[in-house]
Amino acid sequence: MENNINDKLFFKIFRNIFLKQNIFKFLRNRDIFLGFYKYEDIISCEWCVQFEYYELLKDKIQRGEYLDFSNSSDTIFRNKLRRQYDNGRMIVVNKFSIFNKQISTKAQWNSSNFYYHLFKNYSKYFIDNGNIIQCEYISIEYDNVQCLEALVTCHNHCFSLDSLYRSIEIGSYDCALFIFQVLKRSGALEKPASLYKIWSMVLFSSNNNNTNILNKNGFLLNERLNFLLNQCNLNVPLSEAIYKQKFQFQCKPYHLFDILVYDQTLSVLIESVKSIIHLKEFLKPYTDSISKKSFKYNKFHSTDKIKSDNKLKIIKYEKDINELFNDKINLFNSLDEINILTKSFTKEQLNTLVLEFNSSNDNNINSLVKRFYQFILPFVEFKSSYFNDSFLFYKIKYESYYGEELDLSSKFHPCLFGVYDFNKIKNEGLKMFGKLPIFYYCKNERSKQIQFIKDLISDVKKLQKSTSLIENSINQILLNLIFVNDLELVKLLLIDSNIEFKFTNEPLSIGRIYRSINSTEMIDLIIKNKTIYSIICTRGNNVNFSLVNTLIQDGKSELLKHLKLLQPNIYYVSIKDLVHKGNYSEISMDVIKFIYDNIDDFDYDSMNIWHFTPSTHGYQFTNLNDFKYILERTPSNVNYLYNNYNQWDSVGIFSYIFNHRPFDIESGRCNIMNPKYNILFNYLRLKQTNGIDHISLPQFLGSSKDFNDFYLITSLEIGLYGNLWFADLIIKSFDEGKMSRHLPFYLLKFISIYGQLNVFKHLQSNYQTMIYNLFRERNDSRDVTSNTIFFTSVQMGHIDLVLEFFKNPFFKTLPKITNYQSFLLNSSSVTLNNVFLLNYFKLYKPNS
Repeated sequence: MENNINDKLFFKIFRNIFLKQNIFKFLRNRDIFLGFYKYEDIISCEWCVQFEYYELLKDKIQRGEYLDFSNSSDTIFRNKLRRQYDNGRMIVVNKFSIFNKQISTKAQWNSSNFYYHLFKNYSKYFIDNGNIIQCEYISIEYDNVQCLEALVTCHNHCFSLDSLYRSIEIGSYDCALFIFQVLKRSGALEKPASLYKIWSMVLFSSNNNNTNILNKNGFLLNERLNFLLNQCNLNVPLSEAIYKQKFQFQCKPYHLFDILVYDQTLSVLIESVKSIIHLKEFLKPYTDSISKKSFKYNKFHSTDKIKSDNKLKIIKYEKDINELFNDKINLFNSLDEINILTKSFTKEQLNTLVLEFNSSNDNNINSLVKRFYQFILPFVEFKSSYFNDSFLFYKIKYESYYGEELDLSSKFHPCLFGVYDFNKIKNEGLKMFGKLPIFYYCKNERSKQIQFIKDLISDVKKLQKSTSLIENSINQILLNLIFVNDLELVKLLLIDSNIEFKFTNEPLSIGRIYRSINSTEMIDLIIKNKTIYSIICTRGNNVNFSLVNTLIQDGKSELLKHLKLLQPNIYYVSIKDLVHKGNYSEISMDVIKFIYDNIDDFDYDSMNIWHFTPSTHGYQFTNLNDFKYILERTPSNVNYLYNNYNQWDSVGIFSYIFNHRPFDIESGRCNIMNPKYNILFNYLRLKQTNGIDHISLPQFLGSSKDFNDFYLITSLEIGLYGNLWFADLIIKSFDEGKMSRHLPFYLLKFISIYGQLNVFKHLQSNYQTMIYNLFRERNDSRDVTSNTIFFTSVQMGHIDLVLEFFKNPFFKTLPKITNYQSFLLNSSSVTLNNVFLLNYFKLYKPNS
């Protein structure tokens, strides 16, 4: 929020004309600023949101300044449920969108009539020609009720029943409640059929388990029931006739939840139990059958069309369900009972995963968790692996059952439950746990874990001869304990046991131990082991055994600082003769700062971040402060790189070097790897130092390749930042009549991508000859040029720029925009960027 506070303070001064003029008159200088925005050149809403310039954006919108509403990054693809709308098109949501509810809340736009001014001043984009419907849909997509309120209050927008169904189904409950209240006041929900459809969708939709994008772990069935019952104050319909008429053959009680029961929080499990109780009348035939151990799948679903392999799965499912309850199913009687039981848990326990509760029944808490687990199992989707895995977990965790017929993959290995079986340990080596750490399913059963390690130590000591498989198994257990930072058990196994650890493949084994370390305490502990300490001290300068090298590669700067401060002997042994191999961009900036803060500890040539090879182009800096930090600590006799090799300098590094360190380039200390920047530097530097107003660019550039590089890099700067003074500087260096078509083409191309309307108007007004020459040839080349520029603007959704193109005589021969319709309506071409433009020109109907 710091940017937002500074933003507000800035605008208090900026709106004061007297203060502004007195401040700006002291800011005259000859610095070249590239890669930066001026206030009047900022048009990107996405940029303002991304860098939290909320007040600046609000000020521009209130003034009705020209803005670019396109989004280019950090998109989130809609899930299958959401893509059923708009004919399944892959419209995406963008986290930096002005419609994003989280952004709106953070920026406090709801208290400033932000959306009122947005829709009023930019009605072409959000209101006109049916765009108000698309605006409603996108508001629902982001669950932004502030947008909907502005549409209703300021534009008398009316909702349809489909708007309510849409908002409920995609999980936008704030919008759903607002729409529900508006429709209820209008009388649109008085017909029973309207509510029947809602209940049918909520209870029996095949999409109940497609989770909301913004709620990855929730169950939609729980959310939907909570919405209808507690927010809309509706009652579950009770008429048996309605059930038979409206919901016949749709209720599939064993499909309610697509989840792994053990991998949910207790609160989610309790909410699921409440949902089942709410639906107990629907589910009564099913619950009666499993209570009597007489459940048959075909009583609830036809098996005629089911393949034979799935029929075997059904038989197993029927057997598991009927075996699961030795006595009559222990049903919960009412919601009041659940609410009373819920009070037994603390807030921390409610947010705990089910798998983390103890398996014993020695207290009421564990017994209740087991009861909830057992209660929900029959309602878990069984055709997928969800029921099978949830059932296996229940049998192992709560019944300590390890029958040979159970399918015990690595995710259900006995070690994960703290069940000790030395035969499995000594026979399985590194294949024991899969991706899960040891004791994963018994995290809070400490006595079981300690006894497991003690039993392991005892059996290892009894062995007359250990095999490599046993060594691998013990090492694997040790690695797991180090990784989860279990100091007590690592000490017990590695230090106190007096077991002689052997590392058959030392580089691999030692490297794994190093990479598993996540705390300073663990470093201090493992080096107490004589074998490990000996390896570090005798071979630590070998890159394969270097603890420091591993910490560098893994980005663990805090551990490096600790090692130098409290374990200096090991630190200096590990960095002796250390040579970094690999791409420097793979090293974290925190580690690079550690190296350069302690540069005298290292052989500089071997750790030089500026080092360049054909395969590694040095470090790619992402901000100016980091660049300056490292450069200030680089020895003065060492050359450095400016290497933004594949993209434009968006962080101002080029301007910093040009304005503050130009002699580094002229002396050769700074090597500009990208030839485009080298050309640009030399040209701008020559104009700055000689004060020459007109230097012939053609004479300066020379080869055609240099021309193209120069055109590309300068056009990109102008397109990105709307830099008019820079455009003037470049264009005026040419004779317009003899200028190549490449420069104006690149200029208009990037103008079209970034929506630079003001730059286009500037070029039209001041450089008519240049534009005329670009389009003067009446042939296919001319049409390709104009079509490319025009269609790019259409794809990006720049309505104002497209309308400006229509006014330009050089675009008069363009095909009508409707000629692009078939391509634009392709599922990969319709995006949140251009859907408003398509609506505006009446090319697209959201429900078509």
